[in-house]
Amino acid sequence: MNLQEFIDLRTHCPMCGTALVTKFSARKQKSKLENDRYISVMVMKGMRSCEPDYEVGYSFGIRDNSLMIEFYNEWDMSRHASTYMCNLFKQFHANMRTAAHRFIRTCGFCFKYEMDSKPVDLDLRTATYSIVEKDDETFVWSAKTEEGYKFILLDNYSDPGPLSEICSWRSETDYRVDHPAPSRANITRNLPQIPFISKEETGERLKKLLIFS
Repeated sequence: MNLQEFIDLRTHCPMCGTALVTKFSARKQKSKLENDRYISVMVMKGMRSCEPDYEVGYSFGIRDNSLMIEFYNEWDMSRHASTYMCNLFKQFHANMRTAAHRFIRTCGFCFKYEMDSKPVDLDLRTATYSIVEKDDETFVWSAKTEEGYKFILLDNYSDPGPLSEICSWRSETDYRVDHPAPSRANITRNLPQIPFISKEETGERLKKLLIFS
């Protein structure tokens, strides 16, 4: 599928109803959609402490597989890319692990939902990127208790799969889906995939499964 089709798989958070946002990799970034392109802008640190930082934008066609690399200064694209910036980008790009080249749909309000793509191949020579394939979806249910919070996490993944993983735990603090589940969580792996129907219906099914697990 193309990136637009991936975005359209789920437009709003199934846990709170907020519009989802798109990210490229888990790095800190700014992103925007314009002219049928999705642009993820990240900071490239200078090679030495005395050298300035720059921003690089990975610009993806959302209806085709075109790829552009853009350099920014205070969010505005520079007219020219210096040799220094090109060398800095080569180092920055090489340091990004291939596994980090993936698209993420996440909720920036409740932080209880995330959908990841499989790793995407970027070909800088041909200025293209590979097709986008859905990898996994993560849903988190939380309930306030006198001691803090009770959580149930459902991870539906496709490779290998389709399978599901369920985690449950209690905590004194809230939880965000972009953080790993605590090591003390009770985990049930390799279940036949549990389809997400709705927050209420699937939540009740998970509670019943946990009672008998």
